[in-house]
Amino acid sequence: MLVILSTTFILSLGAVLGKPLDSQKGNLDIINGNYTTINKHPINVAFLIENSLWGAGVILNKNWILTTAFNCFWVDPSFISIRVGSTNWTQGGMVFQTEQCILHPQYKGTWDYNIALLKIKGSIPFSKRNKNVKAANLPKKSIDSYNNQTFQVSGWGVRSSSYKIETQLQTADQTVWSNVSCNTVYNMSSTSFCAYNANGGPCVFDFGAPLNKNKQVLGIYQGSQNCTNPKVYPALYTDVYQFDSWIKTTIANNGSSLDEATDEYVNDTYL
Repeated sequence: MLVILSTTFILSLGAVLGKPLDSQKGNLDIINGNYTTINKHPINVAFLIENSLWGAGVILNKNWILTTAFNCFWVDPSFISIRVGSTNWTQGGMVFQTEQCILHPQYKGTWDYNIALLKIKGSIPFSKRNKNVKAANLPKKSIDSYNNQTFQVSGWGVRSSSYKIETQLQTADQTVWSNVSCNTVYNMSSTSFCAYNANGGPCVFDFGAPLNKNKQVLGIYQGSQNCTNPKVYPALYTDVYQFDSWIKTTIANNGSSLDEATDEYVNDTYL
């Protein structure tokens, strides 16, 4: 029942998030995205609810995943699982159940503070030879430092208005906009930024997908007023740099550290 209701639920979230979410018409995947493979985006994970795709996330270390608060706030963690190390969200790699999902304490169901940390049961086995699973790096500079620079967003999403969900990972380029430019379209959240590609970008069920380059994650996708019209509405991302301290403190308070994101694990045979 939970999965059957999920599509209806997501399309009725305009009031919850403070703006209309993505249109029900047109293509709803990584719009005009290119097919890619997980070894090119090894920080990506598929965020599953009762084994159905809901969004995406980012590997931080062997136990912790970065995603949007939106992905977690409405569902019990026992329903959530994470697939790592696979190009296809339906098979391959490894699947981990969720121990807990910690929402930012200031998250109120809008685009403000839309960030969460998910702790898995068990540990992701990193190794130097396994190119399909790597930990992300947090940004070292504020988002203003990256204005007009192009990064990549990658996710699975659904493919069309028939809600056929894409199984293979896709990617698209996105150019970071200044807040001044973004505010001409949105009443911007202070914890968000936007990125633009007139030909496409992330859409429904890409929530939590990372905008990154070389494993450095600038933002995680949280929505658009109409993702099927990227010429008018750029994609909105949670600004990860602003949450550097919260991420590190929360993980430390739960007995872990980003320093644990190493390649010391030797299990190379599970993929």
